[in-house]
Amino acid sequence: MSPETMSNSTPVSLAMPPDTRSLSTRERQVLALLLSGISEKEVAQKLGLSVGTVHKYVTRIYRQCSVSTRAELMALWIPPPRNGRYPWESDLEC
Repeated sequence: MSPETMSNSTPVSLAMPPDTRSLSTRERQVLALLLSGISEKEVAQKLGLSVGTVHKYVTRIYRQCSVSTRAELMALWIPPPRNGRYPWESDLEC
């Protein structure tokens, strides 16, 4: 039985981003800035931290979100497609 069809009062969505409550306040700040598309160096400047410290936060965020790249991390927050297709897919058809 798939998670979507399990009898439960709360429906399960497989497309939801990871629960960020397990992240520290600073990790959530770093995550928000990363998701805005800025570099680790820019995150460090905005938060008044060293690039090395920001990189350590990024490593922890990746581990807690079970990803290994920025693209994978950002993909967790892309909303699921409507009608089975992402809006940009029509531009990809030949």
